[in-house]
Amino acid sequence: MSCFCRKAVTELERRAAQLEGTPPNGGALTGSASPVQTSPVQTGTASTVRQLSHWLAASAQPAPPWQPQPEWRDLRLPMPKLSEPAVNTISTLVHLHMMTRAQFGIDLLQPGQAVKLARVVATLNHRLAGSPVLQTLDPRRLVQLASHNDALDHVRAADRLGLLKPVPEQQAAMAAPGGVPLRQWAPLLAPLRRLAPLLAAARQLGVPVDDTAPLAAALRELARLTLPALTEADTLHRLCTALSAVRRLRDSLGLDPLTQDFHALEEKVQQKGRVLAQIIAQKLGPQALAMPPERLAEILPKLPMAPGALANEPTVALAQQADKLAEVEWKVPDHLPAVPAGLMTCTFTAQLTALGLSAVQEAPCGQECDAAALMRAA
Repeated sequence: MSCFCRKAVTELERRAAQLEGTPPNGGALTGSASPVQTSPVQTGTASTVRQLSHWLAASAQPAPPWQPQPEWRDLRLPMPKLSEPAVNTISTLVHLHMMTRAQFGIDLLQPGQAVKLARVVATLNHRLAGSPVLQTLDPRRLVQLASHNDALDHVRAADRLGLLKPVPEQQAAMAAPGGVPLRQWAPLLAPLRRLAPLLAAARQLGVPVDDTAPLAAALRELARLTLPALTEADTLHRLCTALSAVRRLRDSLGLDPLTQDFHALEEKVQQKGRVLAQIIAQKLGPQALAMPPERLAEILPKLPMAPGALANEPTVALAQQADKLAEVEWKVPDHLPAVPAGLMTCTFTAQLTALGLSAVQEAPCGQECDAAALMRAA
């Protein structure tokens, strides 16, 4: 029987101070961590960096230059008849199936397997309900630091590609990929954006794109999934947000937030901010660090949307086989209650695994295992 092990929750409780950005010996948890302290100059820089990051995200930058094949200009791909909410439901349902298989070895398309995931969710509910420490966890300080660091990395990556001050040749290449103005690629890109999630779903399930019957059968089976409601959804959301911040900071800084003093992490991020401030001043002018958002927007170069992640050769090749897939008019609900519960459980488990914690185990895992008692009481 699969069970969310209480040992993983106990370990998280032990590390709660670090998740709140509080020194381990800093006293009792208050549930109201203070925001990251910054100087006025650093605050201005943070605002500028945040706006630059939003500006880049609006055009899916930074990204490698898109190099479309000349023959793609003549393609006329089909536009799916399914609504965007229906496509999103299909995409998240298949994503849940893939995550469940990856995290727990559970194949939701096989008879009797879904009950194993239901047991994991049920035991997770019980673990979190019995943990006042995690219920009152406030990771905002750590999350704020990670978000600022993300923005610094985002803008720095764009600068390495020359996007803060692109040369005329680079600007022309982005505006006219393949020597064709980007707007003239709309007949290719518009249907491809709608088709891409459906193509990914078929590919992940291992079913053909040009025969919709296997995909329909798999989706009907997955849509029957029922799981217990997440009784501690808010707590789980905060934990997932905190553990995501831990991973991002660790990958970026090379320091583990769960073992390092928070102020060491903060200084490392602020050091990156000081370096980037010099780069921004050099590329956009020193005044850019103190400009209001509307003024900064006026001096930024106009970046077109980067479609390279979407319009690549494998995806375009599959899309040319998707005439039948585009014609389907399945009745797909906008929301399936089991999907968010399953996805959050899988995400949380993956985050714990990345920390070296075995969150889900086959019960009984030892003499003190209480999984059987929990399921009898459920």
